[in-house]
Amino acid sequence: MTDLSYQAEAMTYGRSLEADASTTPLREPVQLSFSFTEDCTSSDDPDLADLVMEDVEGTMLERGLPPTSEQRDALRAVVKTMADMADGVCSPRIMVSDLAPGMGKTTAVTTFLRRLVRSKHHYDVGAVVCVSLIDEIERLVKEADLADDDYAVMWSDPDRPYPTTTPPDEAQVLFITQQMLKSRCGTGSFAPCRDFHYLGEARQVRVWDETMDPGEVVTLSTDELGGLLEALRPFNPDLADLIGDLQAKLSCTDPGKLLPFPLIPKSQRVSPSVLAEALHQRLDALYRLSGSITRVCSGSGRVRIALDTREDLPPDLAPILVLDASASARGTYALWGEQPDGPVLLPGAAKDYSPLSIHLMSKGAGKQAWRLGGDELAREVAAVIDQKPDEPFLVIHHRKKGGIDPVALIKRYMTTDVSRVSFLPWGRHQATNAYRDIPNVVLAGILHLPESQYVGLAYASSKHPIHATLKAGSERRVADGEFGHAVLQAAGRGLVRGCREGQCPPCDLYVVTKYSGAQDLLQTLFPGAGVHTWRRQFKQPTGQAAALIEALHAALEGRPSSPVYFADLMERLGIKDRSNFNKLCRHPDVRDALEQLNLAKVQLQSSRGHDAFEVQTVAWKAITDDSDVLGSKI
Repeated sequence: MTDLSYQAEAMTYGRSLEADASTTPLREPVQLSFSFTEDCTSSDDPDLADLVMEDVEGTMLERGLPPTSEQRDALRAVVKTMADMADGVCSPRIMVSDLAPGMGKTTAVTTFLRRLVRSKHHYDVGAVVCVSLIDEIERLVKEADLADDDYAVMWSDPDRPYPTTTPPDEAQVLFITQQMLKSRCGTGSFAPCRDFHYLGEARQVRVWDETMDPGEVVTLSTDELGGLLEALRPFNPDLADLIGDLQAKLSCTDPGKLLPFPLIPKSQRVSPSVLAEALHQRLDALYRLSGSITRVCSGSGRVRIALDTREDLPPDLAPILVLDASASARGTYALWGEQPDGPVLLPGAAKDYSPLSIHLMSKGAGKQAWRLGGDELAREVAAVIDQKPDEPFLVIHHRKKGGIDPVALIKRYMTTDVSRVSFLPWGRHQATNAYRDIPNVVLAGILHLPESQYVGLAYASSKHPIHATLKAGSERRVADGEFGHAVLQAAGRGLVRGCREGQCPPCDLYVVTKYSGAQDLLQTLFPGAGVHTWRRQFKQPTGQAAALIEALHAALEGRPSSPVYFADLMERLGIKDRSNFNKLCRHPDVRDALEQLNLAKVQLQSSRGHDAFEVQTVAWKAITDDSDVLGSKI
């Protein structure tokens, strides 16, 4: 099943058309035990939410982007959730807004923060905003336009100075990274963590920008154990032997089976500081899996991966507002929402993507595909960019690895101005507005997670122990959702994020992927958009055509001026029938190769016609007629 609508339907949520009216669910597949309007009761001081909404609508009108009625209700739900937290009347749940990019979520948050610090009724109410990247802290700080003494930031990058010197405990608004919140709280609670206090108390207003995962997936592979084995032996031979035994057991365990990890006493553990930094994460995973039951998954080739899940969010973090445009598409929220304390989906607003044209090429374009066929992929991307020589493009790509640099390859094959093309690697494709005016976005492959991550996320979302059996289809739901999440976030960096009267501007999205059901998923992710076939122009030769081209290259290597006889080529390819060889030479891929190699048919030893290829020193056109190489009959 590839229709993502079931993801949202499975969530325990309380969507309502009006935040102040009785609940009218948009979809009712589940009897709700919690309702947005019932439990997030009206604030004692409703003026805060009203003032914020007045400012939000004014800002959007100034931008020429008046919200639709449905969009206004969804934004009010976001604002009201924060106002209720400020007043201490919001139910301790995870509230999720899935408003699409460009519909005003960030504007609602930054406007609320400005009003909060000016409210005489909320001078002692602290707010914390958690983001995924430091760059996003700087962007939000700039957009919020707060006075220096009203906010503080916390990040761990020593090379980046703080934009304000206000101590966190004295700043009403605190911006931090999500990773910092997790690391400072550890396995403990949020409220007692003094690092995030305001005036000695836990901050009441809590906002989480972008995706929130229900838990952490901890994995360790046979290859990673092998790397630890050699590094640890000089420091602790006994631990190295234990790892060697564990590696052997993991290698022999079938995927889907359970494998107990041995308990490693603290007295036997080696400090990560004695190892290279690249091994620290592996050693940490080994210690965290110590003494636990793991589930085994397959990896690349014969690699086996052991996994378990861990809670990595403070248990008292709710109430918290999560802003995630992918929420209704992701299977993680759907499975998590089925739990009694799962997330609640706030009222949303439909976005019309009918002005969007999606061009889908069904071809593998993962990291391995780029390594094996990067030239072909780069030529396809370059060609589609060259078709619009006067328009800007944004290309989302895999990072350089193993000597394969997608950016350099694409630039090499472009014949038009390269300066109009922006490149953004996967991993940096979220939470940035720097490319919001670019009408053409190319996803040169999709960021896919390993199978072990899909399995782990399914367990973490379902809140099942790793030894339990998942509900059928759970892993596929997660995989489909993560595909949708990646596409939505990446595409949303461009002009498609724009929204006027509930509709995106005219724009194009080019997607290269071989993911099963991709077309149906794209149509569900972007309602109203047309999905068209992006036809390949530079398909790599296969079969006998590829073998003949390879034979031609091999024959010319070291002696480019020597003729290449048909008889030698036929013998190498195992072709006995000359008519079959003639037919093969007329294959479009072979004809292109002959032209690129500047090879022409010549008659050297035969009395009946052409019998060899030879490099020409004058312009020619290779095998353009329909006649056989040596005549119609031999």
